[in-house]
Amino acid sequence: SCADGYTRTFVEAFLMKNGLPIYAENSGYQGDTSIDNAKKDRDERLQLFVWGESTILDTDESAPTVGTLFSKADITASEDEKRCITGYQPRKYYTYDYEQTTNDEIRGTNACPIFRVAEAMLNYMEASYELTGTLNSTALGYWKALRERAGVSTDVEATIAATDLSKEGDFGVYSGTSMVDKTLYNIRRERRCEFIADGMRMWDLKRWRALDQVKNYVIEGFNLWGGGAAELYKDDKGESRLITTGDQANVSSQAASGNNLC
Repeated sequence: SCADGYTRTFVEAFLMKNGLPIYAENSGYQGDTSIDNAKKDRDERLQLFVWGESTILDTDESAPTVGTLFSKADITASEDEKRCITGYQPRKYYTYDYEQTTNDEIRGTNACPIFRVAEAMLNYMEASYELTGTLNSTALGYWKALRERAGVSTDVEATIAATDLSKEGDFGVYSGTSMVDKTLYNIRRERRCEFIADGMRMWDLKRWRALDQVKNYVIEGFNLWGGGAAELYKDDKGESRLITTGDQANVSSQAASGNNLC
């Protein structure tokens, strides 16, 4: 990662496997005191796209780090190309074929999707609903297929019913200054979760006119202070590498950000 990282609102947008938003009653959400907890029993795309503490770096027997756990994102690195500023480090397109990377030692993006079937399906779903205000059988069939592939309940109606737009932090809740309806928002949610790190988010936000919400917006990352994460960032002498004040600050203070890095 290059001084990047997924935001807290992105991670919170993913549904539980049972199709409920994390804030819904009996959703089963485990909280975010660790990234592993935040990912537990969630959409399989979240498992693939974000590193958790117990994610194995390599499964290839020829890799020197086979079996090594990710453990933590490097939020304190001095080099931008190594630093993940939010703690939610992108994992999408990470290669598990060590032979692809032995020459340059880069374990990064190797796939280059140009157009995907999922994009055509989501384009149809959104356009059809915008045109008619209803989900026809084709749109609903596409939606259920995408969710089944992601390991999420195909009961779309239950998700829509459990959605509380006031509890959603996604810019896509709005077009301009007005909230969209819950069905359209959930179509937008599906699109966001499917296409993260594919370079499509800004286009979507612009055409939805959802960027009005950016004013005074503060980016938040993983739960640094509310769990045991802060203890992972110490030097060889056992002293914390977290700097919360001054020009060299690399994280927000607990007082300023509550339990979240921002």
